[in-house]
Parts: sequence; structure tokens; C-alpha cells
Amino acid sequence: MFVGRHARNLDGKSRVAIPAEYVNRLQPDDRAEMYVAPGPKGCIRLVPKSYWDQEFERLARESASVVPDEFYHHCQLRPVDKAGRLLLDDRARDLAGLSEPGSGEQVGVMVCGSGRYLQVWDRTRYESLARRPRDFATDLQAGPPRDSGRTE
Repeated sequence: MFVGRHARNLDGKSRVAIPAEYVNRLQPDDRAEMYVAPGPKGCIRLVPKSYWDQEFERLARESASVVPDEFYHHCQLRPVDKAGRLLLDDRARDLAGLSEPGSGEQVGVMVCGSGRYLQVWDRTRYESLARRPRDFATDLQAGPPRDSGRTE
């Protein structure tokens, strides 16, 4: 299971370094390639091939009304190099609104564990959406939102 979050920068060739903590949790066959797929709220999902083959496909089929066929048009199977880096080409970067690295400007990303897959976010966007740890913990303690009696 992938947990936590790690700040990274795309290198000059648009590769993201998958944190060693995550690479070490991958099954040996998954260390060679991963699926790049659209994620929620403008992030990129990095899905291990074994999870995609076993579960992701089944879940997508079961929720066909929620996951349109076009979802698959934006997916790619990408190699992971021996250093644990994965290329995010123009199409992949566009999914998360990431600019192309170059001219000395670094492209900051946040690589986050999401259970059985990873998420890659534009770091600024992630930080604007993520709650502070203390606020998150407080919300968890409060329990689920209560019905305010309003109808929409």
C-alpha cells in the first residue's frame, strides 16, 4: 500500500522520480512499467500494471456509466527506468496542467500514495487543495458531515 507524499521536480527530460519508498513496495514485475491515467481533480494516476490488470480494469467495467471509454484514450503504459523514473510526456503533463521543464525553471510536483496507486500533482495545485494536517485530523474526529436539513 502506498501512503504519504513526497515533493519532487521533473527533470530536464520530463521524468518524475518515483520515491524509493514506493519503488520498494512495487512487485518486481511492476518495477518495469506503470500505467499513466487521468486522476481526480486534475492529477495523474500512476497505476502498477498488476493492479491495473487485476482490479482497475474490473472496477472501470463495473462503473462504465461513471468511467467513459474516453478515459482509456488518455491512458499510457510507460516504462520505469532502473533509477525509478517515469517519463511524463506532453499528453501526460497536460492531464495535470504541468509545464514542460526547461530554461532553468523547475516543475514542482507532489507524488502521493493513494492506496494501490500513486497520484502526481502540480505542487502548487496540490498545496492549494490539501488541508493542513491539523485541520484534516480535526475533520476526521468530527465524523461525517451532518444533514443541515437543506434540499438542493
